[in-house]
Amino acid sequence: MRKIPKFKNVQDEMKFWDKHDDWTPYFDMAKPIAVKVELEKEKGEILILRLQKSLKKHMAQIAQEMGVGVSTLARMWLVEKSLTVK
Repeated sequence: MRKIPKFKNVQDEMKFWDKHDDWTPYFDMAKPIAVKVELEKEKGEILILRLQKSLKKHMAQIAQEMGVGVSTLARMWLVEKSLTVK
């Protein structure tokens, strides 16, 4: 069993695990482990959009298939597009 090193910060830990595709030597698969994840929630601003009913209905169908809400889908698409436009 290999020992998991102490990390200075989350970024160092992410780099370590990115380089180790096989994590099984670090964990005893017979023992349960506790994992605590803390996510920072950033308050966003509100943007109101007017859409045609047919477009909103189509987006709702896509969102349902993806298992997310319509607002989440719209936000995902806006973020994707904003990252591709310079």
